[in-house]
Amino acid sequence: MKPYTIGHLEPSEVDSLLDLQKENLKANLDSETVESQGYVSFRYDPIIIERMRADEPQIIARTHEGIVGYVLTATIGAMRTIEAAIPMLDMIETLQFKGKPCSEQNYYIIGQVCVKADFRGQGMFEALYEGHRQNFADSYDFCVTEIAVDNRRSLAAHHRIGFETIHVFFDAFNGKEWHVVAWDFNFKNKKDTPQ
Repeated sequence: MKPYTIGHLEPSEVDSLLDLQKENLKANLDSETVESQGYVSFRYDPIIIERMRADEPQIIARTHEGIVGYVLTATIGAMRTIEAAIPMLDMIETLQFKGKPCSEQNYYIIGQVCVKADFRGQGMFEALYEGHRQNFADSYDFCVTEIAVDNRRSLAAHHRIGFETIHVFFDAFNGKEWHVVAWDFNFKNKKDTPQ
């Protein structure tokens, strides 16, 4: 197991985060890697990352070599500065989670999730989301994101830690089915529960 630490993104680390994002953009991967390892689809730039970082801490995993994983936090305000995200935000406002309209709850968006290839399968995904629980559970009711149905690894990993699919839709623009998934911070994985 390779050592890493979970922390908050520092301004000097933005380029390292964007390098990891670039390595895992679907456009930069072969079809076999996309199928088996998953991918990220949206290309963030330093301005958007800084806007998100100004609102809330960005939870990352780092080694002495740089960023090796991240789960980005995007407030609704930050996401509304991204034109492509506005339809998603408008849709989420019409949905329900935990028996209440999302529009009546305090939530944020998971902007993107990425773990460096040689750190996968070591619990980093879970550790990054535990960082979200520790940082945001007192301020927010839940977090929510969209995952393309063909990004099977990501969808399975999110469901494994307790994300629930609250809506499925087809996006004619990119010809894909998407799952809107939400996470209750109080969810405990069955394997974490004492027997």
